[in-house]
Amino acid sequence: GGGGTRWGPDEPSGAAGPDRLRGGGASPAVPSVPLRSCGRPFEMLEALKALSTFFVENSLRTRRNLRGDIERRSLAINEEFVHIFKQVKEELESINEDVQAMSSCCEDMSSRLKAAKEQTQDLIVKTTKLQAENQRLEMKAQVADAFIAKFQLTPDEMNLLRGTKDEPITEDFFKALRRVKQIHDDVKILLRTNQQRAGLEIMEQMALLQETSYERLYRWTQNECRTLTQESCDISPVLAQAMEALQDRPVLYNTSCHSWELQSFLAFSPHLL
Repeated sequence: GGGGTRWGPDEPSGAAGPDRLRGGGASPAVPSVPLRSCGRPFEMLEALKALSTFFVENSLRTRRNLRGDIERRSLAINEEFVHIFKQVKEELESINEDVQAMSSCCEDMSSRLKAAKEQTQDLIVKTTKLQAENQRLEMKAQVADAFIAKFQLTPDEMNLLRGTKDEPITEDFFKALRRVKQIHDDVKILLRTNQQRAGLEIMEQMALLQETSYERLYRWTQNECRTLTQESCDISPVLAQAMEALQDRPVLYNTSCHSWELQSFLAFSPHLL
């Protein structure tokens, strides 16, 4: 048929072919394949060219072993492909492991970032609350400072008013005394608010402090009046200021005036004799 193997045009088919191959005189006939029966001549030529590399020598044995050689070559090529694909598979598996590790790392980082965000949000809320509380406390402290400055005496002012009998009366004493009177008047404002209890306590405290201060001023005035003599009967500015302040306490003022008049009379009595 058209696809079968045929010999050269000068040889008959049948037994003559093998006898001629064994004769060794002439070159053996190579099976030919009509190129017309192939739809792709170029590919057929390439296949024949590759096939020619299988022949070391053109002999009957070589032609008989052609199928086996092709199969062995195909097996070797397939084994090489398997080896290469195995390496590729191992590389892909390694890449997949790396990708999985990276994915796990990303998930872990995402979880940590989420937790950090929640903690940060909670910290922001707490910080905001603390700032608001701090502002509230600062405002309370400012109100308390203003309250103390308006309705309380300083320690120095308290010491001036409560000084011992041996301590002299100075101008600062009268400033502190005026401050006590001012607080006693201002604290009446608190009696008209919801701070009535605090107002009453401050008013009572200032009233007691006023009495203590006037008692001290009275004793000092008495001592000053006793020092008046014939040689020194001038009234000092502080004594005059003390007599003016005692006018708020009529009983003490009258007693002081009587003592001063008596002492003045005794100081000038030698001139009357």
